Amino acid sequence: MTQLSWYLLLTAAIMSQSGCQTQPQQELNTPLSATDIECIGGVTDPRPDALDKVESTLVPRAQNAAGKGGLCVASAFRARSSVRVYRIWDVTRPNSAFGRWWSLSKPTGSKASYRQAFGICPEYSALDRLISCNIKFASTIVIGTTQSAECQDGTVLPKTNTLQVYIPNDLYNGLIFVDDCKDEDLW
Repeated sequence: MTQLSWYLLLTAAIMSQSGCQTQPQQELNTPLSATDIECIGGVTDPRPDALDKVESTLVPRAQNAAGKGGLCVASAFRARSSVRVYRIWDVTRPNSAFGRWWSLSKPTGSKASYRQAFGICPEYSALDRLISCNIKFASTIVIGTTQSAECQDGTVLPKTNTLQVYIPNDLYNGLIFVDDCKDEDLW
């Protein structure tokens, strides 16, 4: 059982004994998981100098249910000037260099910590090469907090307040919303 699961169980037990119980007793006996908690954090305009908040049908495409990865809470933005984004991709999948999931800052730390922060299961990507690009002028993107992901090996990556950028790139149909890209080498 993960540390988060223990924390959630302990919190539920304390609430039930202190009279703050909000769930029927039989539900308290059901183990809680990292996917049972609400979204963590929120989205404010991370680059008010370069992005304008807009309404967009992209938001539901970027958001997923608990355990499915993607974004938890999200907002759409339109680029009015250059915004540099970063993507770690899998060299065994060459077309994944221009995928949909990016970050606003250059990755640091270990692969394990990056997977945890961004909810990236091993089967999604080997995370072995870094690319940086600019979001094209007037492109609409979605920025949001990280949704939990249930990996094939049984690992659950919890929701985090780490902001991810969803860019609706579709290499197969020639729709790429980034340019001025630079191969940042192995990661």
